[in-house]
Amino acid sequence: QITSSWTNYAGFFGEPTSPLKTHRTKTPKSNANHEVTMTLNNSLSESHCLQQITSSWTNYAGFFGEPTSTINWCERDYEHSYYIAETYNTISNAWYIIFACLAAWQLRYRFYPKLFAIQNRDQKKQVKMTGGINGELIRFYAVCLGLALVGVGSWCFHMTLTVQHQMFDEIAMHLPIICHIYGLLNMRDYTKVGLSKKEKRWFMFLSPFHFVSAISSIVLFSGLLWIYDVRNQALFESVFFFEVLFCFIASFQFAYEQAPGNRAAERHKKAKVQLLWTIFISLVTGFGVWNIDSHFCSPFVDQFKLHSFWHLFTAYGVYLNIIWLVFSYYSLKSEWITQKQDHPSKGHSQYHSYSLKWNYLFIPSIEFEECKYE
Repeated sequence: QITSSWTNYAGFFGEPTSPLKTHRTKTPKSNANHEVTMTLNNSLSESHCLQQITSSWTNYAGFFGEPTSTINWCERDYEHSYYIAETYNTISNAWYIIFACLAAWQLRYRFYPKLFAIQNRDQKKQVKMTGGINGELIRFYAVCLGLALVGVGSWCFHMTLTVQHQMFDEIAMHLPIICHIYGLLNMRDYTKVGLSKKEKRWFMFLSPFHFVSAISSIVLFSGLLWIYDVRNQALFESVFFFEVLFCFIASFQFAYEQAPGNRAAERHKKAKVQLLWTIFISLVTGFGVWNIDSHFCSPFVDQFKLHSFWHLFTAYGVYLNIIWLVFSYYSLKSEWITQKQDHPSKGHSQYHSYSLKWNYLFIPSIEFEECKYE
């Protein structure tokens, strides 16, 4: 709990004696573990004439009652609605859901149809016959789902400020990271082609890549739940920080990884590194405004609703991370993507090549160039 304070200094005319000089104290935000005691010292010493007034702004009563969460944010409680504790912090969680849906839509309706060159049933049959990369990878949709669950959990937490929904929010924050780690551990695996749905299902659970990475991810998430303590914010923030740090180190390692004989992967290296730095800047900016809102709370800071920008920057960063995972995974397998395939009617060969393009300055997408026939 942070309260704002300011200092009145001694002046030429001495201590104010006008009846309009009043000291207003307002009800502070409550905290489940720390009781904030406000004291007003009216005694002025002859050696230094100063007076410090500690105050905070009014928190209103709301539908969910007194907050029970172990942390409260700078935005005033129930200021705009009787049913929403923190209005801006709640509504801004829609960014998580929006970016999760955008990434899933790009995968389902933009990337995979072009990757498989599927325009109708005849072409879909042709791709299966010629042995194109067969099957959408669930791991990328899992990150989208994890991102959406972060939005739902954070929405519930900021709307109610109850300790139960705080636990939901903080546990959900680990899900996109766990899914990202699973994707990194499987970055080098090679999807077999020409498999039926049943065979692909068995291959997913029995291949060494998927089995080891799945067990590792489950063990990691179970360990996080075992050490999790909603009352220990320092532990949660430390674990979350090291998770993100590990993901960045591993991601940069894959981005700079050499691919001998794979010219397409070498061409994509620059795009992968630039995208990672964009993700880094977005998350660091979000972390910066989060700290300002949390540790430098004041009526002035409250006007900017900085915690809502934390939601925007982190949601955008995870969305970029999903695009990076997809782009990097298939970049390492570009010998499949660019392989020759018989043309359905002309008997020539076609090539698929793809690149990362930015739409509207800040929305990346994986675009396929037109098929070339020889």
